[in-house]
Amino acid sequence: MLRSNRRRVLVLRSNLLRLTLLLPSVTTAAALAGPPPSRRRHPPARPSAAEASPAASENAVLQVESPTALSITYATESSCVESWLSARRHEPAFGFDTETRPAFRKGVVFAPATLQLSTATDCLVVHLAHLEAPWPAALVEVLASPETLMCGLGIDDDAVELWLHHGLEVFGRVELLRMPGATKGSSLAGLAETVLGVRLGKSKRLTMTRWDKRPLRNDELAYAAVDAWAGYACHGALLQGQAGAGGVSDLTEGVTEPSCQERSCAELYARRRVRRILRDGFVALDAELSEARLALTLTLTLALTLTLN
Repeated sequence: MLRSNRRRVLVLRSNLLRLTLLLPSVTTAAALAGPPPSRRRHPPARPSAAEASPAASENAVLQVESPTALSITYATESSCVESWLSARRHEPAFGFDTETRPAFRKGVVFAPATLQLSTATDCLVVHLAHLEAPWPAALVEVLASPETLMCGLGIDDDAVELWLHHGLEVFGRVELLRMPGATKGSSLAGLAETVLGVRLGKSKRLTMTRWDKRPLRNDELAYAAVDAWAGYACHGALLQGQAGAGGVSDLTEGVTEPSCQERSCAELYARRRVRRILRDGFVALDAELSEARLALTLTLTLALTLTLN
């Protein structure tokens, strides 16, 4: 029995070593694989007629005042997206976020339904689920440009999902939690409260919105836009803190990797898949070792019992 268990452990170790040595091949295969299944959640209760917010006007501007004064453009047409971005083509950075319809069954995955880009006073909510192909050239260009920073929390994961489902490449990514002054492990709401002194007032009901429906309601539009605004505002506040401490002389200096070193979304996705494969392999190895230890313990106990008798 001991020889059999030892042989199984050695075979598993050998397979893991081969996997580690063949990472380029695994990376290529992982890049072609589909996204992992979503966690199961329960659908939210529908709001009553009295609670329901009015439907948002498409390709129009919605004004909100909380937690900050913000002009939100709800775009379902390419011309609206092009117009908004053209007026802000010299912006050095945008707050960045996406919203995706939640899945309540294992194995069901939805594409990102909205993409939000925000400045200090204006936010664009692009309803990707209802925007006709091809994507607006200005949108493709600004997302792919390493010169225009995209600032958010968990931004690599959002970028990978955009690439997987919509073919949109995102460069110039700035992960807020990697910036000096940010508390590691914070949520966006927690970071905003710490850095900005602002409470975002996250609604669990709005988190579970069907983001691919059309049109969105005003409260849903505001919820999506405020997350992108918070990304922009936190980025600016953290940079100001660096500048005040003498860390940087320019508010766009040293915040992201040079474009030649920044990983593409395909590379990010492949690395994520490889990490999952290796993690599962080591979990299996640990189980094999635990089984071998148990077998050894039982054998020694039995031998000791026979000796004593």
